[in-house]
Amino acid sequence: MNIQVKEILIIGLGLIGSSIAMASRSKGIVVHGFDINEAYVAKALEEKIIDGSFSSIKEINNKDLIGKVDLIIVSVSPKNTQDVINELDVLWNSDITITDTASVKNHLKFSSSSNIVLSHPIAGSDKSG
Repeated sequence: MNIQVKEILIIGLGLIGSSIAMASRSKGIVVHGFDINEAYVAKALEEKIIDGSFSSIKEINNKDLIGKVDLIIVSVSPKNTQDVINELDVLWNSDITITDTASVKNHLKFSSSSNIVLSHPIAGSDKSG
């Protein structure tokens, strides 16, 4: 199976989200971003870390996004991950894969969603973080 990701959306443009954005853009992927801190979004646009932006979660949680974005990466604090993914409920069970970068998962509970794939930002080796 060969699935090509052409456009992604990163929610949370801190260290991890911005790093994923830069690496993705370097591979030719179109990157959209959103952060509750508008200054982060402005800086990411100015420094060409992202190609475009959204102004709210409500704007993102819209069926019109289906077919335009292949992957949504939720890169917010672990305590906010559940809330953000819950706010994307219109996009659950769609063709958009939704993943996260939270370092802990025991508090995350999602039912009846086939397109949420939880992940983990691993860096270093088993000897260092």
